[in-house]
Amino acid sequence: MSEPSPGSGREPESAETPSALTNTAIAGVMFMGRAALAFATVILITRGLSTADRGKVVYITNLAGLLSMLASAGIVASITTLYSQRRVGLLELVRAASRVGLVASAVAAIPMLILGYLKRDSIQLSNLSWLLVLVALGSLVEFANRSQVASLANRISLVAVSALAGSLLYLIWSAIEVSNKSISVHSNIVGWSISAIVPVALIGVRRRWLTSGEVPLQQVRTELLSATLRSNLASLAVLVIWKLDVVLVEAARGFDELGLYSTAVAVAEMVMVAAIAVRSAMLAHHAEPDAVLVPRLARVSRVALAGASLIGVAVAVVGSLLMPIVFGAEYGEARWALVLLIPGVVALVSHFPLFDFLIARGYTRELTVLGGSALALNLIGNVVLLQFFNFNAASVVSTLTYALVLGGCVRMFAKHGSLNAREVLLIGADDLRMVRSLVPIGRRAPK
Repeated sequence: MSEPSPGSGREPESAETPSALTNTAIAGVMFMGRAALAFATVILITRGLSTADRGKVVYITNLAGLLSMLASAGIVASITTLYSQRRVGLLELVRAASRVGLVASAVAAIPMLILGYLKRDSIQLSNLSWLLVLVALGSLVEFANRSQVASLANRISLVAVSALAGSLLYLIWSAIEVSNKSISVHSNIVGWSISAIVPVALIGVRRRWLTSGEVPLQQVRTELLSATLRSNLASLAVLVIWKLDVVLVEAARGFDELGLYSTAVAVAEMVMVAAIAVRSAMLAHHAEPDAVLVPRLARVSRVALAGASLIGVAVAVVGSLLMPIVFGAEYGEARWALVLLIPGVVALVSHFPLFDFLIARGYTRELTVLGGSALALNLIGNVVLLQFFNFNAASVVSTLTYALVLGGCVRMFAKHGSLNAREVLLIGADDLRMVRSLVPIGRRAPK
């Protein structure tokens, strides 16, 4: 087993003490806002485009998202790892991440160009539009890096404003297109690309809250690149699964079924909102010593899993009933895909805080094996089952895959913290009392 590095008891670089509750609230507003805006955008696009054209938009945007994950996953994880080692400052980290991210984006652009060329006859985008998509891909990588640094600096509100602005822009763009009856695959892709570029310009880099560390920039850049190469397989294998099935469904079943499946995925992503908010909120705590962080993360994991499960049941029931009403009768076929996907989404969002902790504590090799195994299961399962069954098979494979990832992360985290699986997964009376104490409903205001 790779040697876990001990937690370092370092003080936050921000002048403000990070509050898990405050940061969770801010992140929750951001992710709920983005989810609501994305949901409204999906409704508009499905009303304006055929299922096949909707599938083409999803194919391009998800492919760009997938490749940006490939490019940024290891960098983002390594930023947290280096930050937890006390010596490296956030100012050097954000500068080094920009340079490494630029190289990673250039590499990720190569498969985008190849697949764009292979799909040129069926999608028919102009060269200028493909260039804009490539710029958007690089912007997604840069925004992921800057967001990670801003979250570590306890500036999650800056991330929230920037991210919401991009989502709102895409919604407005799509609404104008639909109202003018001018929406097309080409025009909507242009709007999406611009909405991916805008958040990078807004988030910026403010030196006043990015302090320097002991290590010079050139050394930080070298260490970040080295850590990225070590952790990239572990990080990207887990993240890629969420986007990979979209590519596989298109290859095996065509754009029509992809249009249906992607709608189920869009609805299922509503479950991710609260738990990803918790993940973002916990980033500022990753420099705390293990004696403090392990019990905190265990409680966060228990509450997040219970909360995500409740939200998942609600989304599965309400979503399956409303999909044909909201999106159109033909989208009723996607209801089973949604129901089958929900358990996998719950597992996906529940593993994130544990994964971040483990990657920062040196479990790179173990996570690489786990992520690689899950990715292989997802790839082989989809390739085989989609030959015999429709897009619902992709939901089943994704759920099994993320159950494997969550189980592996729980096992490693529990062993590291000398806990049992129950202490990581099952919510208890103390947790419920803690949650109740944070909710002001039903309490009398002081006189």
